[in-house]
Amino acid sequence: MKIAIMIGLLIIAGFVLLFSGTRSTQPVEPAFEVPVFQKTDEWTLFVYKSETPDITEQKYVIEDYPSKRECIERGIDYTKLSGSFECGKGCRFETALNEQVCKQVCNRKGCR
Repeated sequence: MKIAIMIGLLIIAGFVLLFSGTRSTQPVEPAFEVPVFQKTDEWTLFVYKSETPDITEQKYVIEDYPSKRECIERGIDYTKLSGSFECGKGCRFETALNEQVCKQVCNRKGCR
């Protein structure tokens, strides 16, 4: 009986804290910086529906190719009938631009 009363009081106390309105609406800053992990040696394949790479026509993003050669070969396979592709090395999502930014980008014509 005492355990049931204690559980009931804990539940009531939880609801009181939850709905008391004393919670802060300010965002909480993390106590430490969260590290961003980036695979710098990996290649990412970007496949587009359009004949020239256009982010609005992006069809697939496939990560973790171990080499440029494998990425380009796969891109050629995916775009045999239509479309285009790019392979990027060391890509990361840039929130300010709302897109992937890569250290190096290659396609069937070469690298830049």
